Amino acid sequence: MTLVVLITIINLRGVKESGKFVAIPSYFFIGIMYLTVGLALFRYFAGTLGRVVDPPPIQHIGEMQGLTLFLLLHAFANGTTALTGVEAISNGVTAFKEPRRRNAGVTLLWMALILATLFLGISFLAWPIGALPSEKVARTAFDGRGLLYLATIGATTLILIMAANTAYAGFPRLSALQAEDGLPYRLLLEPLLDYVKDVADRRQPNETLTIVVPQFVPRRWWHQLLHAQTAVILRLALINRPGIVITSVPYQMDVGDGDAPATGGNG
Repeated sequence: MTLVVLITIINLRGVKESGKFVAIPSYFFIGIMYLTVGLALFRYFAGTLGRVVDPPPIQHIGEMQGLTLFLLLHAFANGTTALTGVEAISNGVTAFKEPRRRNAGVTLLWMALILATLFLGISFLAWPIGALPSEKVARTAFDGRGLLYLATIGATTLILIMAANTAYAGFPRLSALQAEDGLPYRLLLEPLLDYVKDVADRRQPNETLTIVVPQFVPRRWWHQLLHAQTAVILRLALINRPGIVITSVPYQMDVGDGDAPATGGNG
């Protein structure tokens, strides 16, 4: 929690400042991982690479299960997590120096190259040394828990912590892109109710406040579930207020090419 608060404070200083802070652990992690994989491969081809000492026993827990919805969702979540770096770069093209598109494309290529080489290298080494997690690869490559081994574990810990910075750097730009397309949910009900209350408090006793609310009428009934239901909630919130009349105006959403939406009124 303390580290998350620290990352939050750093991001409050600006995108460039947070980028400089994250760059150092990132380069350190890449360097130490290439050193680990490179040394392990050299020892493997030289015939001096050993195997994991005292590996944990493989436990068989439960019976084999079928492909369930939970497993599919779990695999989907793991896959989308692996794509957060690609998403952050593609959404943050405007943060690159000119030429932005070229620099963003080169960054994506470098990221793919680093990911592919480290993944293939660790996967290849896992079999001859009998290791499952990368921690075992580092221990075997450096022949014990020495300084380089501790540096590898420290770099892995730092990069996992720095991964939280992706949300700080990418989410504002992603939200801005969605706002340009009109996709984010905007809660207009609370300020609207405050405004109606302010106007109602200033009206004369013989005056009636009429509120006209547009109501989308979709092609199919279940399409209603995709909308925010602001009109329904507004009517329920004001139905018992004296001197206020709610009028809904339906807008047909089944619109053909070149046709104007059909409208009608009801009180």
